[in-house]
Parts: sequence; C-alpha cells; structure tokens
Amino acid sequence: MAETSLSGIDRTLQILQQIATSETPLNAREISQALAIPLSSVYRHLVSLQRWGLIGEAGGDGRHSAGPLSLQLALRYQNDAGLSTLARPLLMRLAKQSRETVALMVATHFQAICIDLIESQQALRCAFAPGKASPWFVAPPPRRCWRSCPHRNARMRWSGTSPHRPSATGSKRS
Repeated sequence: MAETSLSGIDRTLQILQQIATSETPLNAREISQALAIPLSSVYRHLVSLQRWGLIGEAGGDGRHSAGPLSLQLALRYQNDAGLSTLARPLLMRLAKQSRETVALMVATHFQAICIDLIESQQALRCAFAPGKASPWFVAPPPRRCWRSCPHRNARMRWSGTSPHRPSATGSKRS
C-alpha cells in the first residue's frame, strides 16, 4: 500500500501496530524502513503516540515499545469484551476432547491475535500465546478443532477469509 494513500491517523495507527507486533523495541529508522514512511513523518507520529502514553521509550536509546495506555487498553478489552469468559468452558472442553492445544483467536486488520489458550498436555505445543499475533497468511485456520465441536449449531464457522487479508503474494489489498 503506498504511503501517500494513508491518512495521518492511519499512519499513526500503522506505526502503533508495527511497534505492537515487533518482537523487540524499534527505533524510528526501522519503523520508517518497514512501513515506507518518511523518517520525519515517523518522528512526528512517535511524538504523538508517546505524548498519549500509547508507546514509551525502551531503554533510553531511541527505541520504542508499548506504553502504559496500551496496557490499560488491553486490560479494558479483556474485562469488557467478556469473550474469554464466555469461550473458556468451550475451549477447556475442546482441549480435553481433542487432547490438543486450543486457542481463541480474534481477527483484526491483517492478523489474528491470541486472546486465550488452553495448552495441550502433549509434548508438542502450539506457538500461540495470549497477546501474541500472527499474520493472517501464517496463522493456521482452526478447522480441525471446529469440526470436532459437539455443538455444531452453536459454533462459529471459520471462513478463512477477511476483506483485509493479504493476497497469496503477501501484498495488501486496498
């Protein structure tokens, strides 16, 4: 997606998403290169995100990571959405029946985020963890678990598609 097609708020949110999904704190140059946004624009957006507490400096070397307001948002989502509370009994039942790791994933933009997880007792485990995200084109569709769900009428169907899902080549649709 061309940088010029994004509004200011979209660029800010794109930077926030890049920081949120990174394994390590990022500096402005890394963000600029990853998102093809001019370095001066990245600095301007980082100042706003930091002022609002959505990001913070990590270690004082110009690298940025999630800030305290991000934690507040995450906790608010966890408390208000109630999704984990509602799904947990079903996840536990599925994990027991299948003897496999079962994850509750929520689709957002170009990724699926693990909200809750019931670990398998088996030695081989899933690579998901609560709060971690996987790109849509990497996250495996949970068809196997859903097929074994005893409550066929009450279960959600996995479509495997999203209007925001990248194409097979990895490029994003507009």
